[in-house]
Amino acid sequence: IKRLNTASVPGIEIISMKELPEGAGNAMASVAAASYTVRFREGRELSFDIAKKLPEFMAQEQIRITKETKKSTLEMDLKPGIYEFTIKEDGSLYLLVDASSAGNIKPTTVIEAMANFFGETLQENALQITREETYTNLAKPGKKRRLVPLDAIGTDIA
Repeated sequence: IKRLNTASVPGIEIISMKELPEGAGNAMASVAAASYTVRFREGRELSFDIAKKLPEFMAQEQIRITKETKKSTLEMDLKPGIYEFTIKEDGSLYLLVDASSAGNIKPTTVIEAMANFFGETLQENALQITREETYTNLAKPGKKRRLVPLDAIGTDIA
């Protein structure tokens, strides 16, 4: 930890390390979800009251977006990958989304989809996004998702 912190950029601090259990694969393959706090930069907020409009946005059967890839354009539904989307007491947004290699939904994509749904365009660099936690899914295949923080599995490394 000390060596990593010495080599780290200012503002990034390693506070713990875990060795994953045998057979867990690499850490990135273990990531199933991530939680984020999202704030708007001053002067770049959306014009509507998100707290009032969020239930309507999330009530959609599907949240369809068009995604540009290096080779093509594809349409996808964000809804199954948005596990939680709420407003915190301080007015910031809380998102818990699919962060697996197959699903990987970025918070900006969700906020852009909401802005578009209500006829607005998200301004460039409008969001300040903080990833709060990464999670793995301990549920057996075909069972209900059981997300636990990655820091809760494995063995502490001193």
